[in-house]
Amino acid sequence: MGSNLVAIDKREQSLKTYTNGEAGTLFSSQFLIAVSLSACETKEGQVLIHAILSQIGRLSREVGVVFPGKGPYGLKVGSLFKLTILEDECERLLTELNCERLGPDLLKNPIRVFVGFEFEQTAAGIYVGVDGNEAFVTKAFRPSKFEGKIWVSALASSLFAGAITKNLIFGDEINEKLSMGRLFLGQKEILVEPFKKDMKVLIVGFGAVGANFLYWQKLFGFDLNLHIIDGDKVEFGNTSRGLLFFFKHCVAGAEWNKVDVAKSLAPEIEVTNAFFDEHLELSGHYDLTLCLANERDVRKRITKIDSEVIFQATTGTDWISQFHRHIKGKDDCVHCRTGHLGKKSVFACSSGEVESGEKSDAAMPFLSALSSLMLLLEVVNFGAEVFGEKNSTTFGFRHKVKPDRRVHFPKGTCEDCK
Repeated sequence: MGSNLVAIDKREQSLKTYTNGEAGTLFSSQFLIAVSLSACETKEGQVLIHAILSQIGRLSREVGVVFPGKGPYGLKVGSLFKLTILEDECERLLTELNCERLGPDLLKNPIRVFVGFEFEQTAAGIYVGVDGNEAFVTKAFRPSKFEGKIWVSALASSLFAGAITKNLIFGDEINEKLSMGRLFLGQKEILVEPFKKDMKVLIVGFGAVGANFLYWQKLFGFDLNLHIIDGDKVEFGNTSRGLLFFFKHCVAGAEWNKVDVAKSLAPEIEVTNAFFDEHLELSGHYDLTLCLANERDVRKRITKIDSEVIFQATTGTDWISQFHRHIKGKDDCVHCRTGHLGKKSVFACSSGEVESGEKSDAAMPFLSALSSLMLLLEVVNFGAEVFGEKNSTTFGFRHKVKPDRRVHFPKGTCEDCK
């Protein structure tokens, strides 16, 4: 079922077509991912390796991975599949993504990616790594220094996926750097484990952002008390951006319920296979509610529930990732802030036509990956300090929009904002 996905940049009025493999990908480019010894031997390095493969494997189906010769390496990140060896987990991941795993000798002019290297390599390529609190992606060598910053490693993976996508589509230069603190609303040091370990969290909607939220949580090794409610089944489009959704979950006639995917990977959580408007009685029993759905008027309904604090994470037009906080009496409500969203993206990859005239879904994994990472960051630090005035964070991949933290005040004409 090979097809041609069409990416439309309306701003530049250009039309670009990329030939896909059987599973449907955006790029035909081959990738050779070389990982350093320090990346293999540290938790933060393994977070970077796993998250890069999870995202790049949804953009290309030809991926080669080169490990240092001292393996096998014990798995230090949380495994969703009870594996204990890093190489086995990476093999499992690429197999689930239907990637053709090619050795270096079989790759023809691949894009070379060096992950977590401390020394410059002889071959030209892209360096992805962390330097203290800063994530970077660059073609000019920069040494990587892992210092226990798992948040920064996760950030580097999405920066890389975004940078290579912009480069291959628009020819943008590959040179990105960003500190995790720029995406955090708090003023204190970012925590490395949840401040409130026993808090109960209700997740409304388990699409791309919800799935990626659980992905990061399990990869980091966090155990949050979650209850997920969603009545949808997994569709093919979910596999392009939800890091827990694979093709086996959307086989025609045997599609999985989204919450069943979550339960299979995290048996300890509670799930409800239904829509939020069918179970409004769930509200009022949780320390924190995450609004990650936008259909069935959920953003209007959720403003009326008995929950003092609601968090949101969204993706927006022009490749934007966002986090939103809503505190009753302090911030505006969910509907006033994001109820109007739903416009088509400037990069209309999720609605581009294929040659057959049908519609195709090829949304980018790094958008929802970063939105969910910002969401988990705020959830983990929830309760560690008094909330400040700023209540939203925005990061734009497409035009190097600087992280923007803003204040959204309650609307005087809205009863739900009061």
